[in-house]
Order: sequence, then structure tokens, then C-alpha cells
Amino acid sequence: MKRQFAIFLMVSVTIATLGVIYGSRVITDLTLLYPTVIDVPGTKIVLQPQQSASSEKGYRLDVLDTQRVISQRLNQLHLPGYTGVTIRDNTLEITLPNSEDTPHIINVITSIGEVEFVNGGKTLPLIGQFIESENTTTGTQPAYQTLFTGQDIATIIPPDSEAGDIFYQVELQPAAAKRFANFVQANPQGYACLAIDKQIINCSSMYHLSGNTLDILPNLGGETEMTLADLAVFLRSGPLPMSLEVIIN
Repeated sequence: MKRQFAIFLMVSVTIATLGVIYGSRVITDLTLLYPTVIDVPGTKIVLQPQQSASSEKGYRLDVLDTQRVISQRLNQLHLPGYTGVTIRDNTLEITLPNSEDTPHIINVITSIGEVEFVNGGKTLPLIGQFIESENTTTGTQPAYQTLFTGQDIATIIPPDSEAGDIFYQVELQPAAAKRFANFVQANPQGYACLAIDKQIINCSSMYHLSGNTLDILPNLGGETEMTLADLAVFLRSGPLPMSLEVIIN
């Protein structure tokens, strides 16, 4: 009886040992086949709209319009993991995927986005400086003549790198194309500068106007938080109806 019990005990221990060894291998294999999903946290930002309307109803409508504009801009950026813009107590909440581009993305979605091209003259203006339009000058910033605004642009086509294109193609409304033609005639090789929210982003003296189509090569010198590539984003979404205060959690 004791011998049978000893044999039974030995067999049980052996089975248990094998179970631990092979069970661990099975778990390891399953882990390799089905890796654990790690939920990578993003950057949550809260946008506090600044009062822009005289009535509470007008303010809420502006908040809704701001949500629409920001959503359009984010959709154009094709961000992985972006889930939308939520309104909570008249604030806008967004969770962005963590990336090195997060500061630039925040700048794109919170800028008002007023677009204009101005006459930069014969000397290259300082990239990044803030300017005034010639008809609204206060004397505190340099004043520049407006050639055309975002509302004058019908379409904009970025360069096709695969085809070797390096020029942006801007289709202008007829009246704006005529104004630009007058600028070219009066200022041969003068600088045409892109300004967003009254800040000069880019200037170029390499452009060609054919009919209503303006081909323009951006000057890559100088650095700002915006680029010419952001122009299409602002044109498609339109400007924000109100300014925003950014709170990053």
C-alpha cells in the first residue's frame, strides 16, 4: 500500500512539473501570437473660447462653428487615434496622439486662419514679423498692400513630389488675378508674401501668372510655426469665429 502511494505521489509530482514547464511555454507562445495591447495615452487639450458675441445664443453658435472648423482641420491632418472634438460646458476637448508634431498641430487648430498675400516689395521682408494692411494701419507695425485674400482663392494644389513638381498652383478669382497681374507689372521680381493672421509666413519672387492660375515656389528661408503647406488646411476649413485659450492636461 505504501509502495503504491509512493508511486502515485511520484507520478503526480512529475505531471505537475511537466504542466508547469509546458504550460509556461504555451502561455509564452500565446503571448507572441497575441501580444498585449498597450493603450498609448495621448495629449489632452482643452480649448477655452473667448467671448466673441454680444448674446449667449450667439456665443454658443460661435462655439459650434469653432468645433466644425477645428474638426475639418484635424480631419485634413489624418492623425492616427484622433476621435473628434467634444464640447463640454462651452469648452472644446481634444485628445491628440503623442508626437513631435503636437505643438505644430495645436498651432494649426487654434490659429484664427485669416489668409492673405501681400506685396513684399523689392527687399525680402522679415519672415515671422507681424504686419498691418495698408487700409487698417495704426503705425505700430509695417503696412503692406494686400494682393489677394483666402476668399479670392478658388483652389490650391500642392506640389506633386512624385512628378517632380516644386510649385504650388493657386487658382485665383478673376478680379484677384487682375490685381496680381498689376503687381507683377509694377514690381518685376518683387516679393509676394503669404501672411496668416497678420504674420508673414513665406515670401517668394519665383512665380508665374497665366490667366487666373498662379504658380508660386515658396522661399524655404526662415522659420515660423506655420508653413505654406498649412495654407490648404486654412482655406478648406475657413477661419475660426473666435480666439481660443489653450489648456494642456
